Amino acid sequence: MTIQPLSLMINAAGVIDQNHLLIVCGLKAGTGTCRYLWHNKGYRCAKGTGMEQAVLERSSRKLAQGDNCSGPPSFDLPLVSERNMTACKR
Repeated sequence: MTIQPLSLMINAAGVIDQNHLLIVCGLKAGTGTCRYLWHNKGYRCAKGTGMEQAVLERSSRKLAQGDNCSGPPSFDLPLVSERNMTACKR
């Protein structure tokens, strides 16, 4: 799998790329789906934006409860913990 540069993950209007949505945001992954996703002419990330508080206020009523990356502008992924690495090696 080729890793895309960030500029290909988010378009100029701030809409998240479909691959990023599925792999990082966990779109349609139930409780693992990122709670910061919101839809307005495409999926966008509310983390660190003016929409964040409104999205968080509704998150207790949503199935999506994930917090899957650092959000804009870098969308950094969390480091895998040593515990998770041990579980992966089994």
